[in-house]
Amino acid sequence: MEEKDKENLENNSEENYDILTIGDVDYKTYYTNTYKNTPSYQKQSSKKITAFIPGNIYDIFIKEGSKVKEGDVLIILEAMKMRNELIAPMDGVIAKVLVKKGANVTKDQVLIELA
Repeated sequence: MEEKDKENLENNSEENYDILTIGDVDYKTYYTNTYKNTPSYQKQSSKKITAFIPGNIYDIFIKEGSKVKEGDVLIILEAMKMRNELIAPMDGVIAKVLVKKGANVTKDQVLIELA
């Protein structure tokens, strides 16, 4: 835990907590500054296929203009000696392929856009 979070926990006010219930037991859970400053989850567009982990592009099975059906394998992303299939979340047409075979990619990098 970061030093500023430890200090924050020591100086908590009553509005800075929530009740967490596990089984039949209630626990008073205080928020740290890190938690309070974390941006809330934003759902990604289902028309943008992103890398869920860093790795490299092992193979690409589509090109711009290709028609795909939900469940079709679009790309194989290799990470930690594992080959992960990235599949089409819906029927559509490939608008952009933003990576090339062999490219290193970062987590959450957009790889493909569907039209």
